[in-house]
Amino acid sequence: MLMIMSKAVFLLLFVSSTFVLSQEKQWVSNDTRDFEDAQLETQVQFSKKNIQKKFSYKQLGSGIPTGIWGYWDFQSYGAPTNYIKINPNSSNHIHSIMTIKYDSGDGITSPSRRMSYSYSSDGGNSWSAVLADSQTFLPSDVRSNFGSLQIAPSSGIPHIVTQARLSGQTATQTVVYVDETEGARNFTELVSPMLGTSNDQPIWPNSTFTSSGFLSIVGGRVNANKLHTTRMAPNQTFDNWSSEFAVGDDRSAHIVGGSGGKVALITYSRAFDGLYFYESTDEGSTWGTQQLIYHTGIIGQDTFATQWTGFDAMYVNNDLFVVFGIGQAVFDSLGSLKGIAINSKARIVLWKKSTNAISTVIQKNNAPGNMLDSLSSSTKAQFNHSFALNFPVMGKTANGTLIMACDYFQQGVTDNDGWNYSDILVCASSDNGTTWTAVINATNTPTLDERYVGMSSWNPNGWAYLQFQEDVIPGTSFSGDNRPVSRSYQKFLKFSLSLLSTSEQYQKPKRFSISQNYPNPFNPTTTISFSLPDEANVVLKVYTILGKEIATLVNERRSQGEHSVVFHASKFSSGVYFYRLQAGKYSEMKKMVFIK
Repeated sequence: MLMIMSKAVFLLLFVSSTFVLSQEKQWVSNDTRDFEDAQLETQVQFSKKNIQKKFSYKQLGSGIPTGIWGYWDFQSYGAPTNYIKINPNSSNHIHSIMTIKYDSGDGITSPSRRMSYSYSSDGGNSWSAVLADSQTFLPSDVRSNFGSLQIAPSSGIPHIVTQARLSGQTATQTVVYVDETEGARNFTELVSPMLGTSNDQPIWPNSTFTSSGFLSIVGGRVNANKLHTTRMAPNQTFDNWSSEFAVGDDRSAHIVGGSGGKVALITYSRAFDGLYFYESTDEGSTWGTQQLIYHTGIIGQDTFATQWTGFDAMYVNNDLFVVFGIGQAVFDSLGSLKGIAINSKARIVLWKKSTNAISTVIQKNNAPGNMLDSLSSSTKAQFNHSFALNFPVMGKTANGTLIMACDYFQQGVTDNDGWNYSDILVCASSDNGTTWTAVINATNTPTLDERYVGMSSWNPNGWAYLQFQEDVIPGTSFSGDNRPVSRSYQKFLKFSLSLLSTSEQYQKPKRFSISQNYPNPFNPTTTISFSLPDEANVVLKVYTILGKEIATLVNERRSQGEHSVVFHASKFSSGVYFYRLQAGKYSEMKKMVFIK
């Protein structure tokens, strides 16, 4: 069967026994109603007493519920799910978001769609949306959905960028929500400027912090299918939206920050059937020309093309890394790319700017179980999510271990109606992607659907902090799937990298220890790392040479493993200082030197 994506429907044509997902120039997108149906949706109002907030959950699979739940089971149109972040200065502080719909009505036109937020201050063991028995909706009273989450590097305050049609407006706009303090859940609403007067505004936002503290944002205009960027300065003022980028799709864009003013924008282009990037060296103020990452290429006897189902990127030692999916290309009689076959030749690959080459990370040969090779029938091709390997994401640990995760379909792992359940795969590399550990099925629940995996870009040593959606019914309840409406939950999974390898890198610490701060001497920040062989109450304080306490860096219960915390000394005088770790019965003190 051949599956072609058109503007409103899926066309099914018999060509062979192989299923193909076509890369047509239009998406299946009822969400153009975000601005077309403004008059209908702004007339519908929900009072807060009618919002079903109460949290109830029966533990079924892996992970801990964050308290975010809803009836809308579709999170991504191809851009990465940047829905979980850890505060590197306090690794027990975790933030998470997800698009939800708090009623069971139509997912396209329902005004109950919201961006929901939850926060944990104890390493993911408990979450604000569970403890408070209510979700934090952004905004609280009008429809919103899709966005990204970033943590301000210096303050740890979450910045949530989403799209919303605010009260009295006919256009959906990109909106930034900034918490009062970390975990306060008292958000200030900051609205990006209008681009002209049209209702076709840059939405579907993705964001990153730059090295100087700008929040750089990319958004796409759905009707025009064009990308634009803006920045929010540290003083919370916005640049005007940029002119349109020559290459790029409205919903398939990701933006990441590096050091020295570097910012990269990565986008999939339907018009050119490939993955491209732009790079800025001035905090996203100006951009270079588009550069190709991958279009088609020959591996062995097969020609591969870029999947549109997800990609992720990050700077590693100031080198741009991009992870994405490829599949077996299918061409028409004229030699034009028609689509990608749905079979077990799907791969997750890593591209590095420094080499301008890809390397395979996950494929059939190293994926656990029996990778999906064909769908049970043409009607079981899940919207935007039928390849055996989907939506790859990556992060790294404090000591530089690179981690990869993705969604995964296995052959024959379906419900009674033939719809495939998804699981989450994880692997890691200690040499920046040259070699990888074995690939592990982190969820491995044949009768639960776990998908839309997200990973914090920064993770404590020895851990991958994951987040995903759990549902008892595979497939989506709209956009052609027409699956039964079900209640889905967001889950947090603290995945131990010790499960991936027996190498020393992933062994749990054998004893309590605290490392010498680095750098030392320093100005004005330095990192202090310590190891815990077991969970313990930890206190880490800084003292002057005369023994006066000047800072408490940690005062909480920490899990077994490697931990790091950043000490900011800009408000102190140059000189010698001491830091002391108390963990259970263990205590140790070290000296450090601050030179302004």
